[in-house]
Amino acid sequence: MLPPKVYIAKYNQLTGFYLEAVTDKLELPAKIYGTTPDRVTKCIETYKSRDTSTGILLTGDKGTGKTLLMSLLANRVVSELNLPVILIKDAFAGSPFVTFIETIGECALVFDEFGKMYAASDRHIGENEVPQKALLSLMDGVDKTKRMFILTENSEVDINDFMLNRPSRIYYHFRYKKMEEASVVGYCNDLGVNDETAKDIVDLARRSVIFSFDMLQSIVEEHLRFNCTVEEATNDLNINTREEAGAMIEIIKVMERGTEAEREMFETPFVTQP
Repeated sequence: MLPPKVYIAKYNQLTGFYLEAVTDKLELPAKIYGTTPDRVTKCIETYKSRDTSTGILLTGDKGTGKTLLMSLLANRVVSELNLPVILIKDAFAGSPFVTFIETIGECALVFDEFGKMYAASDRHIGENEVPQKALLSLMDGVDKTKRMFILTENSEVDINDFMLNRPSRIYYHFRYKKMEEASVVGYCNDLGVNDETAKDIVDLARRSVIFSFDMLQSIVEEHLRFNCTVEEATNDLNINTREEAGAMIEIIKVMERGTEAEREMFETPFVTQP
């Protein structure tokens, strides 16, 4: 029986796979805002009620809440489900790795920045890269042991189609584009930002393509230090407050369907969504 703690999976060429205990629980901020606790409770209750494994995918920009949800969920797996949490920080795959995880039994496996470790596509894969589908046998549960899989990744593009739209493998997919407005308001209230300025920050968050906790923290700090408006604060800060363009998409690359040869880019990469 593995004690319910947080571990890191490691590998030694002589002894094989092993676990290194990291901490009893992951570090969390003093206060948590928004719906993150509700989402975590939803994941815990769903896992309890299912007989099979439950996959949870978190995608979105840095500073929008993915790591917070992952950390809070991992801690509640330890405290409420009494299960060990295994952090996967290297691209492990294959039969030896699957066999090793099977010996652990029921647990939660956390793949932070999943797409940076495992390649989404088999095409153009590097010599030392591991494709994501190499993990499918583990996720599908060949040994029928129930587990929780928690995956975080900035871009949904870096997740293989074998996992997207497959609730049997990834049951929940929480998409984080910006900070939740409730989190913005809660943070502003705690730091003594007046209601009018807090409303202006929320309005900026709504209009901006990206709005992270780092951006919020800097704007509030600047406002409280100089008693400036939100607009004045953002003028000099190292943040991009480019506004949403409505129903627009950005063309990253144009390729021939048959040959996959790259074609010339449009004059502007932003076009009306078809």
